[in-house]
Amino acid sequence: MWTLLFDQLRRDYRDKILLKLGRLEKPFMKNKELDIIREILLNLKPKRCLEWGSGYSSLVFPALIDPELWLAVEHEQDWAKEIEGKNKNPHVKIAYVAPEVPGWNNREDWKKDGTYAEFESYINYPQQHAPFDFIMIDGRARVDCLKKASEILDSKGVVVFHDCNRAHYHRHQEMFKYGQFITDHRTTHGGLWIGSKNQPIEAVLDVKKHLELWGRHTRLSKMFKF
Repeated sequence: MWTLLFDQLRRDYRDKILLKLGRLEKPFMKNKELDIIREILLNLKPKRCLEWGSGYSSLVFPALIDPELWLAVEHEQDWAKEIEGKNKNPHVKIAYVAPEVPGWNNREDWKKDGTYAEFESYINYPQQHAPFDFIMIDGRARVDCLKKASEILDSKGVVVFHDCNRAHYHRHQEMFKYGQFITDHRTTHGGLWIGSKNQPIEAVLDVKKHLELWGRHTRLSKMFKF
């Protein structure tokens, strides 16, 4: 367990350096989060996948599983174009879906999640490609996306909701029969919630191992203030 923990910390340190150099081309998450998502994907082997919020995850994760479709819905046009330009996988589709409010991305409060009214098309766009075996939520209007996910997820599919250290994201999880929070001391970012309508989370993830790992990460961070 300690070997894995220090390996994750080593990879986090390497990623921090690469990020400063402008050379980090991988999902912008802690490696303890990435390892969870990789494990779920490798065990679940989903064929139809959705993510709200495109990024390097749209390029890295599909390569692990060779899906029939990996649909990434993005609200920011320039970012969608950048990721699409890097995409070489014909099974990955980057869909730019503009907010209902013109100029939303230029507002001073653009970092806010956005409401259903502001992102109705973005939230509902994946419906035409449903159902999905795997859904990742890491974009705008996240709690509304989770609610939509309950409608378009396959019966044994899995949802991963990123940044669930944020307390205001703890909504609509009750719509899923099975669910697991894996969170830590951070309050503004990080943390995951994994949910499914009909499949225990332990079927695709060693929950006990990751909870213990995250506990050790938290204890070390408090000791060494990182």
